[in-house]
Amino acid sequence: MDLQPEHWAYQVITELCKKDIIAGNPDGAFRPDGKITRAEFARIVTKALGLSEVKPAVPTFTDVSTGSWYYGYVEAAAKAGLVKGFETGEFRPDEFITREQMAVILVKSVGKESAARAGAGEKTSFADDSSISNWATGFVAVAVREGLTGYPDNTFKPGSN
Repeated sequence: MDLQPEHWAYQVITELCKKDIIAGNPDGAFRPDGKITRAEFARIVTKALGLSEVKPAVPTFTDVSTGSWYYGYVEAAAKAGLVKGFETGEFRPDEFITREQMAVILVKSVGKESAARAGAGEKTSFADDSSISNWATGFVAVAVREGLTGYPDNTFKPGSN
């Protein structure tokens, strides 16, 4: 197993696995420092919130097929208002999710979207605050108030995966 007790997230990962919110990869590896796709994050959030999969006959997004493993999770997250697609009608499930996209989804998942929208344009103390996309600023600010941290060099790296 590639998840060692010394890993900074070992305790949290272990707890999430016990609750069946996350699992390792089919090859038996966990890859705790790996990147997460938008589809994988939709699954994690819906499972953490206890949302049931939703499988409408017609997909909400043009690139999420009814036969994909993540279909019900993406649709559940969309129905709950946690995720939106792009202007093109796509969800882009296989793209790696960015830190600012995660912040938006997490803030919505704890019911603080109104606070985030009210704080649109709010600054954080991160050295790279100006790199946070306009649509995400209020959400990142709320996420930080709720305990989200950045990197040791006082950056948030909003576009990083």
